[in-house]
Amino acid sequence: MQNTPSPPVSPIAKITHSLPHGEMEKLYALNILYSVLMAAMAVVVPLYLLHLKVDITYIGIIVALNPLVFMIMRVFFASIADSIGTRSINAISSITNLMAISLYIAMSTPIGFALGGFFEGMRASAFWSVVRTDILFVKGHAKASTMLARFSGLRQFADGAGRFIVGFSLVYMSFQGTLMAIAALSVLLLIISLSIGHSNGHPSKTPIKDGIIPRILKKRPLSFWQASFLLMLIFIVINTLVSFMIPVYLTEGLGLSYEETGTYLALFSLATAFATLLPLRFEINPHILILFAALMVPALIALPLTGTSIMIPILVLALGSGACNILNEYIIVDQVFRSKDVSTDIGVLFIPLKLGEFMFLVAAGFVVTRLGYLPLFITQSLFMAVAVLFIWLMFRRSGR
Repeated sequence: MQNTPSPPVSPIAKITHSLPHGEMEKLYALNILYSVLMAAMAVVVPLYLLHLKVDITYIGIIVALNPLVFMIMRVFFASIADSIGTRSINAISSITNLMAISLYIAMSTPIGFALGGFFEGMRASAFWSVVRTDILFVKGHAKASTMLARFSGLRQFADGAGRFIVGFSLVYMSFQGTLMAIAALSVLLLIISLSIGHSNGHPSKTPIKDGIIPRILKKRPLSFWQASFLLMLIFIVINTLVSFMIPVYLTEGLGLSYEETGTYLALFSLATAFATLLPLRFEINPHILILFAALMVPALIALPLTGTSIMIPILVLALGSGACNILNEYIIVDQVFRSKDVSTDIGVLFIPLKLGEFMFLVAAGFVVTRLGYLPLFITQSLFMAVAVLFIWLMFRRSGR
């Protein structure tokens, strides 16, 4: 009896078979690759716009499209995920990422970048609408804030790697070549997202058409909105630092090369990762973390005043950002760990943040062209000062 020859195996099937098979291993792979690619994009897009001689005012508006779309779409993706699970949403994230990169490659114009920014907002809103839900579903809620903070630190390491790699890539490759390399890796991201099972979700029995709006608009306690305001203050500073302030200031304000800018951004992310993971490892008291976050206040003012001697302010900002990563997860878990609609509640929690981030970035371009960078860094410093005060009061009230 002759053996029947095995059917040929496609390259995609070979790649899928070689991927991690455990749910947690898949989540690690998804988070790492996503963070590498998104960090690379965060460096390439504003620098490419500067390379194309686009006015900084328009760069601020283009970059601001991401949080605007994120604000609108995230909560809807989250509510859908609470009904049907997270697998489809993960796939949407990867597909819209490929669409954004394709637009950047095909249309090297402000309009093309604006459309790309729209799809990047879709990508980010889909990813962040379910990433914490996936982790909580697999690991449960025991020490949830610690696990989420650990993933945050892991993403920071991957973020640093992405920024470091792309900084050197821009030296030896064109912007177009770098974007094509990012697109190739994004195909792998899509494959990984499709391999994450539907069981990762936490589906609700309420039909989608009947559940989305009531789930979004349900009454929430005052403490929920206080936490939302607090997260807005913190994330406006951290998110705009890496997406606009540091890359544009170093390149346009200080005249550093793409390689130098990418290196500084990579060091910032890697130092943030260490500042996230080491306190978790040694279980540092939350009040020490609040002190680290408070150090960001003078560091933000010092950054534009130190000229090219920016290493110390950047490292201090990284230390504070790492502490904030842990504190943020405490705040988020404290608001949603009893919820039946985790994805939706996290999405609603972040609506004020993305509205504030959009407004800050739109204003940032106008402020830079007329008043310079210092007023923006002072504004960020004030945001962080208020945030630190609120965090301290929150922990004091809870008796921690």
